[in-house]
Amino acid sequence: MTRERKPTNRYKPVNYVKERAGKPKPKPKNNAQSSQVIDPNAPIPAIHFDNPRVPITQDNPLQQVKSLSKKYRNARNYKLLRKIDDDISKDLVQAFRTLEFNQYSDERYKFTIIQKMDEMSESIDPKINGPNSFTNEIYAFDLTQQQYNNLYYLNKPTLEEIRTNKYIGGKVNNDTPTYYTLKSIIDKTIQDRYDSDLTWMLVNHRAIILDMLMYRFNHAQSLSTFWGDIRALARLCKICVGEEHELYKKLSMLATDFNIAIIIAQEGRNKLSKYEQRTFLPFGMLLDMVEDMHKKFKDLLQERGKDGQDVYKYHMYTLILMSYLYTPPVRLEMNNMKITRTM
Repeated sequence: MTRERKPTNRYKPVNYVKERAGKPKPKPKNNAQSSQVIDPNAPIPAIHFDNPRVPITQDNPLQQVKSLSKKYRNARNYKLLRKIDDDISKDLVQAFRTLEFNQYSDERYKFTIIQKMDEMSESIDPKINGPNSFTNEIYAFDLTQQQYNNLYYLNKPTLEEIRTNKYIGGKVNNDTPTYYTLKSIIDKTIQDRYDSDLTWMLVNHRAIILDMLMYRFNHAQSLSTFWGDIRALARLCKICVGEEHELYKKLSMLATDFNIAIIIAQEGRNKLSKYEQRTFLPFGMLLDMVEDMHKKFKDLLQERGKDGQDVYKYHMYTLILMSYLYTPPVRLEMNNMKITRTM
């Protein structure tokens, strides 16, 4: 009985062909290949590593980014906002280009935010590549003071109203994380400033982004926390002026690009605990450890001979590390391994 497949929006229906009974299968043209015997003692080909000393993230940005509007990455698409050439903007440019973050406590893996943004712009994935809001310095765009004075606010929320979820709706069903982040920003930027509403945070959002970036950097805090600061400001902006305003488009674009280039690609959304992050070793560092240990073993062997002190110990350490690092994940125990041929 043949099966039918309903047509989808993307693919045409597939007609399953039923094989005729009694029809002989075609024989291979080259009988010598079909009768080839595989030598069980033949060495297994070596596994090829593509630049193993570059940390490979668990999360794949190409799989997680479903759709991305690039419109507000470009300066020409902003009609109200203009690039502000003041000390705050200059300090933002300097901070994004010079502050070096070291997630693995290893000098080889240090990076700046703009380096990761440049890598994303050169990606082969058309969904995320090209100039972005950081390479185009969209973070320096803002309204003028006169525009802020004449700005129409849909809402002027207080911190307490954010805490009590007064403005939730749509995809947002809980503003508690927004409340704690905004409260943290207030505590760490301007102590004890609790105005009648939070519109002052929009007017000073560039200075707040700069202050929070410096605070997270100086206290060696995760970049995911800084990403949360940008998201909280974007959420506040949406409540105040709506999601169609260019100010919200700007903050939302900054948060989106930061998420793709830093959080997904570099940090993996903090899936590791603080202890795991502190003790995690990238695969490239383990390869370096094997090479260093093997070199030390050869030096001791040449210096002290095969019966010398610590020679056997470093030989065993090297073999154990090599066995677990260079063996594919066959899910078998090493103590049951039988060596049939040595190279």
